[in-house]
Amino acid sequence: MAKHPIWGLTGNIGAGKSTVGAMLRELGARVIDSDATVRTLLESDTAVMREVRAAFPAARRPDGGIDRAAVAREVFADREQLTLLQDLLYPAVGKATDALLAEATDAPATFIEAINVVEGPSGSHLDRLWIVEADPELLVERVAASGRLSADEVRARLAMQAGPEAKAEAFRGLRPGRPIVRIDNNGSLEELRTQVTARWRPLVDG
Repeated sequence: MAKHPIWGLTGNIGAGKSTVGAMLRELGARVIDSDATVRTLLESDTAVMREVRAAFPAARRPDGGIDRAAVAREVFADREQLTLLQDLLYPAVGKATDALLAEATDAPATFIEAINVVEGPSGSHLDRLWIVEADPELLVERVAASGRLSADEVRARLAMQAGPEAKAEAFRGLRPGRPIVRIDNNGSLEELRTQVTARWRPLVDG
């Protein structure tokens, strides 16, 4: 039996990787959203919650839960704190992702969607990588327009994230010879959909 393909889906904040993930689901892919995995861990995994509360006491809510926005403010202002958070989360994220990958699926391929999909715990699983990218100022404009973060906050986060070229280079080092698909999201939603569909169909139709 042929190995089930596992592909990475990544991109910087505002690039549109979640939009591409939604399109891929519509086309028949299984998409594992690592952000959702992290949210679940921070809301229900007692061991992870205990470690994060200890490392980031200012992020502890009165009810004992984790204020994810407070954690984000802290880690995106200090690279060492970001590394600490990743070290705390990655083992649990990797275990949870492995469990999801082990579930039966009729999908022709599974995507693991994450900003750090190469650098994170699932990088060694990946058979190929999709990178969603757009001009840096467009990334800032999109996120700021949503009201979630200010333009300066978006730039601060981008400064902490590897760009598309660095992501591609890291993947080449980790998985030499494996394919990399670059998705340009500088245009309209329909242009993006056309591009995603065109890249997906040959991969599943043979």
